[in-house]
Amino acid sequence: MSVATSGALEQQRSALATALQDAGDTSDHRQTGSDASLAQDELTFSYRNEVAYFIGKGMPMCFAAVMNFGIPPLLEMCIAGHIGHEQSAYLQASLGYARLWYNVTSQMPLNSLLAYFSNVIPGCIGAGREDRIPSYLQRSILLTLSVMIPFYVLQFVAGTILHALGVDSRNADDVSVYCRLMVISAIVNIFNSHFEAVLNNMGWV
Repeated sequence: MSVATSGALEQQRSALATALQDAGDTSDHRQTGSDASLAQDELTFSYRNEVAYFIGKGMPMCFAAVMNFGIPPLLEMCIAGHIGHEQSAYLQASLGYARLWYNVTSQMPLNSLLAYFSNVIPGCIGAGREDRIPSYLQRSILLTLSVMIPFYVLQFVAGTILHALGVDSRNADDVSVYCRLMVISAIVNIFNSHFEAVLNNMGWV
């Protein structure tokens, strides 16, 4: 009886040892595969990898910046330069007043409000809580629109304010038209800036 029991115990021990060894091999294989995939995802520091990363990430962002901030002012100056000298000087003065007013009363407040969203996105990514980004996006857009409404209303009286400050009435009228049209662009820019912040921080552009 004891011999049979001893044999059964030995068989159980042997089966258990084999199962543990197989489980260990499987775990090592999975760990090795995971390490290999991480090694493939993380590029080593080298001149070639740095240049490839710069070209792949930096050049599209550079192109987007040129299209956003470089081409529009150049196009405005080119269009304004195709009229007579006297009219060109008058138009350039109107554009100067208009862009200064719009940047101070619209772009600068918007950039300040975007600081909130630009700071919470890296925190979400670093904490592994990308699922919170949509809620922060919705909150920031609503907050930005609410705060910017008085500044948008201010654009409709830009000409009157500048004329009261001493700007020529013709230039002030042009500024009024420019700022009213730019309200539409400013509202669109709120959504564009938020989505651009998400794409930049996620590394998709």
